Formats: sequence, structure tokens, C-alpha cells
Amino acid sequence: MEQPQVNARELIDTARTLVAAELANADNQKAEAQKESDEFKHKNEEFDPQRAAYRAVAGDLKLAYAQFEELETFSRFGARLDEAASKVIEHGRRIRACLKQPELARCPCPRKSPCCWR
Repeated sequence: MEQPQVNARELIDTARTLVAAELANADNQKAEAQKESDEFKHKNEEFDPQRAAYRAVAGDLKLAYAQFEELETFSRFGARLDEAASKVIEHGRRIRACLKQPELARCPCPRKSPCCWR
């Protein structure tokens, strides 16, 4: 039985062609997935305008909560607090109470938003 002769150059060219085709296919799939993701995000923003408002508040909320935690820690040492610091602590406690939820349970944005305002 004779073995067919294989040209190394042809094998390399065939392998390069297959790899190029696979890369092009992967790029196309990635582009399609990105397009679908962008369309999904756009649709959700159209259906849920309150989410945009919720995101706008989130930055200030993080800052307010960080200030609250700092003041709360400071107040535990028996320091006297002025009226402004007391208001910050009260607001932080409301934020904490509002954001509490069971582990792995989602809470809809509309339910959380109203209690986050001062």
C-alpha cells in the first residue's frame, strides 16, 4: 500500500485558510453579540426611565453613605455631634434600612428610589 505524498506547503496553506476562516467567524459572532447587547440595553432604557434617575442618584448616595459610616464610627467613641452631623447619621440609617434585602433577592428600583431622597 502506497502512502499518498503530502506537500508540506499545501498543508500549511490549508491550515492558514482554516484558521483565517475561524477567526473571521469568531469576529462576526462577537460583532453580532455586541449589536444584540446594545439593542437590549437601548430597549431596557426605553422601557424603564426610572432606572436612569436611579443611576443619577447612585453617585451622591454612595458619597452620603460613606460620610454616614465615617460619622457613625466617630460617634461610637462618645463624641458629641452637632445638628448637621445628626441629620447625616439619620439619613444614613434610612439609606441602610432602605437598601437591606435578603441575600440573592432582587429589589425593584422603583421601590428603593423614594426612600433615598433627603
